[in-house]
Amino acid sequence: MFNYIKDTIINDVANTIVVDSATSTVVVKRGGNYNVDNIIDKKIFKTVGNTGVNAVLSVPFVAVPSGSDYRHYAIFVSTPSQQLSDYAFANWAEFGKPILFESAAKNVNDLANTFKLMLQPDNAMYTVSVSGSNVILTFKESWMHVSEAKVYNHIIATDTLEEDTTNAPTVTTENKTEFGTAKWIVENLRFPSYPNLRYNHLYADESPVAGTVYDQYTFKYGVKHYIDGGLSGVGQNVDSITTHVFYVPHAQVSTFEGKWSGCDFVPIARKDEVSSMNVYANDMASAASAAVEAAAEP
Repeated sequence: MFNYIKDTIINDVANTIVVDSATSTVVVKRGGNYNVDNIIDKKIFKTVGNTGVNAVLSVPFVAVPSGSDYRHYAIFVSTPSQQLSDYAFANWAEFGKPILFESAAKNVNDLANTFKLMLQPDNAMYTVSVSGSNVILTFKESWMHVSEAKVYNHIIATDTLEEDTTNAPTVTTENKTEFGTAKWIVENLRFPSYPNLRYNHLYADESPVAGTVYDQYTFKYGVKHYIDGGLSGVGQNVDSITTHVFYVPHAQVSTFEGKWSGCDFVPIARKDEVSSMNVYANDMASAASAAVEAAAEP
């Protein structure tokens, strides 16, 4: 037996979930029957979905100063939440892409055209526009983060680069990675294959709806089973602990939460906080602490 994670998209809570109050059982269409008493600690972890915000970088145009022959632009766009292979550095140690070039542009339009030349024709990272004396770069995806943006003047006399901190590019809009959107669900949960996209496909009522933002609900479900025999004794109990995840439209979360009477909803702001769902975390911490104390004794 192995632990598994079951993901279910619920677009219509009223017609998908039925509560059997006599047995404290929540029946989810094609999702299973859940006795709330078996939910570990009666805690359901909630992560609120959000639409993405694309980063915007403003690059001021400054003429090449006297004593220099060009300006050197160095911008690094990291992809911390979207680790795609074409953004990987050697040994997959870091993910991102640099924008690195030198320009002796005479005006802001020439500088804008230089940024356009840096684009990959079939996979553009950003769009370019001009606002006053600034070149505006609007990045294409919400997971693209501008982690560094600097400009240098090349000093002819010493053949060195000197950073221009006065006219450095500035991030006017910080990116915010989308989570729980229909696009995010398709990319992470629903492979866009023909069976999932064809006309009148199976389980169409569980397909993510474009333009809808979903909140994520996760809980551990534990059931104790008695089995005859076993390697360690004549009879033994086996704990089955599985993970269940539901995606619910933000507009229906109050209805969804009302179905799980007696459960606490724990807000999760970051994905790394989900580690608290380890049902043996406290026991492991106590055992580790006891081991340290025992080792310290003379």
